[in-house]
Amino acid sequence: MVVDAWDLIERKTPNKAWNRVLNRENDYSITNTDDSILEDMNEVMPKLQICQDYDDDDMKEWVTCDSNDQGFQNMSDDEIVENILQINEQQEMQEDEAEENIDVENDTGPSHDVAFHALETALKWFEKQTNSDTVSLLQLERIRDIAAMKRKSCLRQMKITKYFKPN
Repeated sequence: MVVDAWDLIERKTPNKAWNRVLNRENDYSITNTDDSILEDMNEVMPKLQICQDYDDDDMKEWVTCDSNDQGFQNMSDDEIVENILQINEQQEMQEDEAEENIDVENDTGPSHDVAFHALETALKWFEKQTNSDTVSLLQLERIRDIAAMKRKSCLRQMKITKYFKPN
């Protein structure tokens, strides 16, 4: 029974408890920079000749830059599973949003090029009809010209300022 209870305790729990009792800092954190570390770096840096312009503040920043990094944290099995589930949920949400965007894009109708060619065909058909009048023919040509202008504007590269909307 004692062995089973001991197996249920995570390894980091007794380590943290003993560190508190013995007033030891966590070996993995580098939040408290000793002057000895900075002195050692001051001695080594000129020998390495990597960089010349640095001061104590730069060195403190170099030593402590990874103190808040969560990249290599120790996690329990439950934390790993929870992390993976959150990542999967985020991916599913992104996929759903992408599918919705695709559906919206598909509902936009035919492209300017397709509309132009369809109107070109309709105009040729309408000209051959015996009961076509000039007003209807001119209206159809006007619609075709609008499609041609829009098609031409899509073929030409637009300036980047064209895509910004004024506030």
